[in-house]
Formats: sequence, structure tokens, C-alpha cells
Amino acid sequence: MTSERVRVSAGGVFVRALCTFVVGVGVAHAHVVPEQQLKGLIEKTPTLRHVFADARIVRPSPTRAEASAEIGFQRQAIVVFRQEEKSPRIGTMYCHAALSRKERAAWSDELERVADGDALVAEFLGRTYAPSVRLSRVEDWTVQAPPGWGAVVCSVASALIQVETLVTPGPKEVRDAIYQIGKVQYFDGKHAEALDRFRSLRSDPVRYPDAVLLVYAILLDRSPDIAERLRAAVVDIQRAMDGDALRVYAGALRRAGHIAEEADVLWRCTELGERCEP
Repeated sequence: MTSERVRVSAGGVFVRALCTFVVGVGVAHAHVVPEQQLKGLIEKTPTLRHVFADARIVRPSPTRAEASAEIGFQRQAIVVFRQEEKSPRIGTMYCHAALSRKERAAWSDELERVADGDALVAEFLGRTYAPSVRLSRVEDWTVQAPPGWGAVVCSVASALIQVETLVTPGPKEVRDAIYQIGKVQYFDGKHAEALDRFRSLRSDPVRYPDAVLLVYAILLDRSPDIAERLRAAVVDIQRAMDGDALRVYAGALRRAGHIAEEADVLWRCTELGERCEP
């Protein structure tokens, strides 16, 4: 049996309590997933059970699990993680991230709403439009954990969690994200998925002139007749702005035997300061 004094918050008032739990043989095994470690730690520790018994346990990475709860005017969090990381403060960093998980999750939901439920677009937007959550006067405590694991509890007053005002991305940013995701899918060989992305941009006068070049390259192998009609009726390289799309289009024209038009595309690349030579 292992004991350690740990401070937690009950009703917004910090108390010091004796945190006692048993490290069971099964729980200590290395193959046990983080959620099991955290669940076992909470169940075997009365003080932690008082705070986190009804908290949802989440697993933000394969090596750690966390939970958080609102107690009075305080937000509490606990994190359990494998002690493979070298930084001695890694547990504290993980715990502070858990404290702000609620605000970050709310922002992710907002981005998914803006992206009309498209999780890939929401994730892409999240890389640029990431929230900044500031925590003031956070208190941290180390909790005894099974061998090979670390555990940290942290607490902050709810009023001291501040989220910087964020600019919500608009339709233009969403369309840019769709185009960039389509490009990644194209170069990864996921042409069917890329085609759907690019076709959804048909009403966008800024992005579709680039997207249609990649659509032509995809259709040239699938439906050459449709590709050629698209080239004749829709493609306008003077409106294209993306060097990657122009390079792909130049290669597709070469395969189709349109050597003169390929030269025009290469010249357009030069105008944009891009290198599109084969």
C-alpha cells in the first residue's frame, strides 16, 4: 500500500487529504492502457474519487489519459501518463492542457460547424485558427502512481481561465482549406476523394481555376473525353495562381500530346515566379 498527501478542491475550498490507494498487480502491468490506469487510480483514491468519480476519461494520446471536473468555482484535472518522456515537467504540461480541454473542444465544435460538419476541413482550419487559452495561478500536485507511470493533479479558479478572442474563419477560408486538402489527397494518390473536393469548388472564382487543372489530370486517365471537353470549355490558365496545379497540368498536357499548350502553361509559371519545367 502506498500513501501520499495530495491537495484537491472541494466546493472551491482547498483541503489537504490523505490519498491512499493500492497498486494492484494487473494495474501496474506495462500493457495496461492509460484509461485503465487512470480509472483504477481514481477508484482506489477516496479524495480523487470524490472529485473525478463522474468525470469522463479521455485519451488524447496513446501514452496518457486525463479527466477534468468542475467543483464549485474551481476546475480540477488529473492526468496519468507513461514516464518515458524525459522532461520532468511533462506531467504538469499535460495537466494544464487538460484544464483547457473544454475551451479547445468548444472551439473545435465551432470550426466543425463552420466547415459544415467536415472533420478534415475543421482539423485543417484548427492548425491556423488555434485558440490561445491562458491559465493563471494554477496549482499542481504529484500523485503516487504504479511503476512506469506518472500522475499529476492540477487546479485553477474558473474565473482565471481566459480564452483570447478568436476570429472565426469565413467561407473563403473554408474553401481554401478544401482546396489544400484536395491537393494533399491528389498527391497521396487518393484521386476519388480529391475529385470530390475540387468539384465542390466549382462556384469559387478564385480556387476553381486551379482546382480544374487537377481535375483534368485526374480525368485524363479515367475519362479522357470528359477531360478534353473540360480543357476546352473551362480551363483558363491565365486565372490559375497555384504553381503545384500548373505543374501537374503541364505534365498532363504532355501525356495528352498538347505540346503547344504545355508551353503556354510553362510561360504562365514563369509569370508567377514558379518553376514548372518537366
